[in-house]
Amino acid sequence: MDKKLLSLGVVILIVGLFLVLAYWPMTAVRGRDLSLTDYEVGDTVKVYGTITRIYTFLGQEIIEIDGELDIVNVDSNTSRKEGDVVYGEVRYTQELLGLLNFWRLQGELGLKRNFDMIFYGIALAGVVVGTAGAVKV
Repeated sequence: MDKKLLSLGVVILIVGLFLVLAYWPMTAVRGRDLSLTDYEVGDTVKVYGTITRIYTFLGQEIIEIDGELDIVNVDSNTSRKEGDVVYGEVRYTQELLGLLNFWRLQGELGLKRNFDMIFYGIALAGVVVGTAGAVKV
């Protein structure tokens, strides 16, 4: 048994599990938990969630996240579809003399699973390194 290699594997596993379980809740807001009352005009927030609907309203593409958060996509060229689990930055915007408040997408929506796969890979690497340390003679 190689205790240093085993210890390194356990540390990598713990880091991977921490990323899997805590990265999104610590760095972003779930779409269903984002409300207009908690933020001021101009605030930018990272959000994540599942696209439940994409529709057009007054010529603007609207992306609905988690069935509750509507985001205006001014580029109207999203490559995402309903059911995708995504993340992105939104800015709280006010228009029409302060009568219309909404969230506007800043940039493109990324697929959350790409980050998740990296995190799972780190956890798996920890298992492999730890196992190698445990069985080494």
